Amino acid sequence: MNPSERREVIVPWYEQRSYPEVFAVMDDASYFPQRYEWWHCHVLQRLEALKSAGFVPTPVTIDPDTFLRWCLDTERRPNATARNQYVRDLLTSKIETPSSRRALADLRSPSIG
Repeated sequence: MNPSERREVIVPWYEQRSYPEVFAVMDDASYFPQRYEWWHCHVLQRLEALKSAGFVPTPVTIDPDTFLRWCLDTERRPNATARNQYVRDLLTSKIETPSSRRALADLRSPSIG
């Protein structure tokens, strides 16, 4: 791979304070760990694996309220497919809400630690 090529992978990210709401609104919540700490540990391992494989993981914070409104507005079920489209739309500035602008501003620096 050419060193100048970025193999960016978008990774949905959740804040600890909003994780219970994330867990409550997602259609596919049964695939989520019940506790934030378990999810956080898993996603950190996933980020490291992506880096080791030569990818550039880009965590994108999903605010559950904004995401759910977006799902309703776009007539999508709140699931993995919708989350992936949502973060792509967020990155390309197709979503213009105060929460999404804040999420976009925080995009490069979610609290990963």
